[in-house]
Amino acid sequence: MRDATFRVRRRSAAAGAPELVFVPALGTGAWVWEGVAERMPTAWGITLYDLRGQGRSGGQGERISDHAADLLALAPEGAVVCGLSIGGQIAMRAALDAPDRFAGLVLADTAPRIGSAEYYDARAKRIEAEGMAPFAAEQVRRWFAPAFDDANVIARAQRALAAQPVAGYLAACRAIGACNLSADLARLKLPVLCLGGAEDVSTPPDTMRALAAGLPRATCEIVAGAGHLPPVETPDAVAALVAAFVRDRHPAP
Repeated sequence: MRDATFRVRRRSAAAGAPELVFVPALGTGAWVWEGVAERMPTAWGITLYDLRGQGRSGGQGERISDHAADLLALAPEGAVVCGLSIGGQIAMRAALDAPDRFAGLVLADTAPRIGSAEYYDARAKRIEAEGMAPFAAEQVRRWFAPAFDDANVIARAQRALAAQPVAGYLAACRAIGACNLSADLARLKLPVLCLGGAEDVSTPPDTMRALAAGLPRATCEIVAGAGHLPPVETPDAVAALVAAFVRDRHPAP
């Protein structure tokens, strides 16, 4: 698919059942959504994948539109797309580029603009000088709520971030640094569930509420006890919200 190979995991939907696609956060991979995906009804279709240039997917994505094109190539027609952080920006961009393609969006811990080009340029310079491992050791604690203490999960997240291909990760940093969808929100006419961790320091609850307020058909839910990665920290709560949203759009089966 478009000059890159992708790590994709699929489960086919039963006849008439909904399809869900899960788009991960910067520096993670399909694993961040696994706990939610495995809690979905077994009849539902599931697509999980690593972003271009991250995890086990090849290539590089310098623009959010590059990643959006990948999502459109991977997503079944009429799917509900769940995007986390940069994954939410990718989902929004894809829905803008193909307005009738998706049944709805779940936008988790994201915003039309996250940080700035200068912020991500500084991150790139540090990683180019030091490598991924020192950055990962520091960054991973920002992902989780202070009280989250599952050492195995935190260690897995740090290993995943430290192992990211540098070129692919920095390309995605440039993409997110250049992204600003603020002027386009009113054009997203499809149903949207915005959800965020109550203790997220990157896209805090007020950011999620503002995103929902700027969308024509959005609701917002704040997840207690979660930071920037609610699908990892609180998969039961997130899965219940996602499943209810999907059932409202797709009653059967």
